[in-house]
Amino acid sequence: MKWVLGISWLPFQKNTFVTPGFPGYVSGHSTFSHSAAEVLTAMTGSPFFPGGMGIYNATVGTTLTFEYGPSQAIQLQWGTYYDAADQAGLSRLWGGIHVSVDDLGGRRVGSQCGKGVWARAQKYFDGAVVATDPSLTIRTTAPGQYEIRCDTVRGLYYKLQSSPSLTQPFTDDGPAFTQALDSTMFRTDATAAPRKFYKVISALAP
Repeated sequence: MKWVLGISWLPFQKNTFVTPGFPGYVSGHSTFSHSAAEVLTAMTGSPFFPGGMGIYNATVGTTLTFEYGPSQAIQLQWGTYYDAADQAGLSRLWGGIHVSVDDLGGRRVGSQCGKGVWARAQKYFDGAVVATDPSLTIRTTAPGQYEIRCDTVRGLYYKLQSSPSLTQPFTDDGPAFTQALDSTMFRTDATAAPRKFYKVISALAP
């Protein structure tokens, strides 16, 4: 081991790899891996790999893509999904790409994301996701113009309805159902148009 100038240092990557190619915090490997570990644990009901052990066989000379290695066959073993996730994060430390704070922060963020994803997935599985009333807001965006914005759940379908009076029925205002590809949907209208009352309809299918 020796000290080297930062300009001369390269991580365990190809020579064309730019360092740093991204901010250090947080480690993506740690985040994605722990998120997956949380989902797999919740999905299977156990943190352990099927059969009690996860195994990966590293073959001689071909497993390392940046250089020849390993010099002899190695078998990696993990008892739980979290063990494998930890090692995925640690590999970025051993490769000189991240430091410990990046890894540990990524583990925490990934765990929160994985639990949140599983909680949301349950609502899709049991249909409860459609029982969530969409939140509709209206605001002025420019002189003579206003924006109608709706909080959405990705994958669900939404359509806007309006009525000139609360004593009259609501009818479709604009296109039919549109699938939400983000957490919000919006459109703009002119304030010179007739005043209306709005509501949003959501559904699992158009």
